[in-house]
Amino acid sequence: MADDSDVAQARIFLDQLDAEIDILSQRIETAEALSARARKARKRGQADRFGAEATALRGELYEVHRLVEAIVFRFPAVMTRGESAQSADDPA
Repeated sequence: MADDSDVAQARIFLDQLDAEIDILSQRIETAEALSARARKARKRGQADRFGAEATALRGELYEVHRLVEAIVFRFPAVMTRGESAQSADDPA
């Protein structure tokens, strides 16, 4: 079984990855919207550039999701983050 300090560190890393997922998702949405707008304006170069950016960001997003899955596989206790975080805040 994993040491409590290892699980705590995994939770911190998982929180950082969750934030990165949010950021990447927003950046993908923005790049796709800009690409669509450029296509409508018949600016093929810009559309291609924003489309390529969205594709690259999607690759990064998939990698972050892979890391999340690896952490959860290695430290299943991280899935009870809310309970542990609450008990750590309440010094009983």
